[in-house]
Amino acid sequence: MTSPLTRLIPTTLRAASQACSVQSSRAFVRPFSSTCLTKKSERQGLTAPIENWQAGWQYVVLPPKDKATFVPPPRGEIQDPKSFLTAIGRNSAAVADKFKDWDTLFTATSEQMEEEMGLKADQRKYILSWREWYKRGIDPYPVEIAKRQKKYLKRKAQVQLARLKRQGLA
Repeated sequence: MTSPLTRLIPTTLRAASQACSVQSSRAFVRPFSSTCLTKKSERQGLTAPIENWQAGWQYVVLPPKDKATFVPPPRGEIQDPKSFLTAIGRNSAAVADKFKDWDTLFTATSEQMEEEMGLKADQRKYILSWREWYKRGIDPYPVEIAKRQKKYLKRKAQVQLARLKRQGLA
């Protein structure tokens, strides 16, 4: 007898999870692909627990017109806009009061976020991308901006000093 979740997962994904010798139902697998992420050495990527696949699958099979109005139900520790924005990081929690409720968070367009809420472009893009991934069943986690390497910063300082010397300011 197959579970309702098994019927939703395409056969190629079931075959991939069996090939990776998944032992428990809490194993993490890339959603809607055939790669297995059970090794610790793999970086933390966009992964979803199998329990979230059903919610993600409901979104994926929607016609394009309905995807814009789809609002996923809150799950786990994410129950309101503030907890969602706190979970994604990058100081997004500071703008949590601009989203009235859960529906507003998932139906606001980029234009509305800019004009009515006053969000900057980089923050809008980050929130919109995490909103899309959450609809697909991926639980949010903070993604920090990578810092520049020291070698790059040293070279940048050398170039700046050379410019100042040419201008006679250093």
